[in-house]
Amino acid sequence: RDLIAESSPTGSRALQRLRILDMLFCDKEGDEGELTRRRKVVFDRFLKSALLRSVQEPKIDEDVKELLVFIFNQSAGPPQEEKNARSSYQTEFDAVMKECSGFMEDLYGGEFDRLLKEDPNFSALMNLPTKNTKVPNIKELNNGRFT
Repeated sequence: RDLIAESSPTGSRALQRLRILDMLFCDKEGDEGELTRRRKVVFDRFLKSALLRSVQEPKIDEDVKELLVFIFNQSAGPPQEEKNARSSYQTEFDAVMKECSGFMEDLYGGEFDRLLKEDPNFSALMNLPTKNTKVPNIKELNNGRFT
């Protein structure tokens, strides 16, 4: 079932409809203890396994990739958040990121070493054209959330 589209009167699949920031950070959704518990649940039940699987099986569907990136970014908290939003599970988060890094090293480390020998200054990489966007400052976008 496509719960994102079903919740929309127009059938929109916009991930912003999930309101992850509100669910995890808005004080109207619960006290700090409840919000912290929710953030840990999102990490334990989704992010941890999804992050590991994304590097173990690099070919994932674009929809799944988009969802993973969206929830990963949202779980870090709103841009104006001053405290570490992942502090309640930081040690576990760091361990997962280290494990992901290890998988990436296993997959691409040899190729990286080969490229480094061929182009030690990364001049080919540095000369790639930049991606243009129609949004002047992507960090200023928001979706009308409470947080």
